[in-house]
Amino acid sequence: MVALGGSLTALAPGMSMGFSAVALPQLRPLEVSTASPAAIGQSVAFNSSARDATRLTLAHDDAAWFTTVTMASTPVGCIIAGYLNDKWGRKGAMLAVAFPGIAGWLLVALVPTNALATSGIFQQLLVGRALSGIALGMSSSPACILAGETSAPSIRGSVLCLNSLSICAGILLAYFLGAVLPGWQSVAAFGAILTGLVALVTLTLPESPVWLRNQGRFGDAEWVCSQLGLHAVDTGVLTDKEEEARKNKTMVVVINNSSREDGCTQLRLRNLCFPRAKIHNTVKV
Repeated sequence: MVALGGSLTALAPGMSMGFSAVALPQLRPLEVSTASPAAIGQSVAFNSSARDATRLTLAHDDAAWFTTVTMASTPVGCIIAGYLNDKWGRKGAMLAVAFPGIAGWLLVALVPTNALATSGIFQQLLVGRALSGIALGMSSSPACILAGETSAPSIRGSVLCLNSLSICAGILLAYFLGAVLPGWQSVAAFGAILTGLVALVTLTLPESPVWLRNQGRFGDAEWVCSQLGLHAVDTGVLTDKEEEARKNKTMVVVINNSSREDGCTQLRLRNLCFPRAKIHNTVKV
């Protein structure tokens, strides 16, 4: 369940990959057929010009930037995610996806569409799409790391694919919403709402026990493992008692397999060797 909830972080960012296919057909200027009769052609051209004058349109080069800026900014989000994974934890890094995600979708959804694309409006579109790309990059690794650190070894390979499936589902969701919602701005507004809802779901997820252990929060790491029904060894987390028990077990094996000709009959965790007579006296007492 933790892996499934964490993978939802990539759902709305995945929508940004398919959003351009939904928005661009509505943002391109209307094409006028030249094969129609002259009178009809003039009428169609007049109506087309009137419609283009009252709605937002993008030129060919602007449409190319609108499409590619999301993928161009994705590596920036990947770098940010790598830093946040260690600084804020896996859960904190997933929550951070909501900030550029919601901001990017809202900038696109609130663009005025009743005028030609001026420089300011076009820049707003580019900034919104760039923020969506950063959110996409930030969602790439935290959910995968959390899934790997909170799952049993027997299913770890299977749950790691959920993040990729979530991105693909987001692309399909963008296509579906583009077909049923009235316009591309409605799809962008839905993306902002979905990002906020996923952030609320993320708040209910536990933090990675491995990250808690690295921060010195041993009790919290042990508690998370117990709540998830995992053994600390399976997740790479060992409490102090478990580490000592494992060392003691290793020492016992070494003692049983070692030769007694060296005059040592007992080893402590610090590898101290005691004379045989001293240990015998201790045993007699």
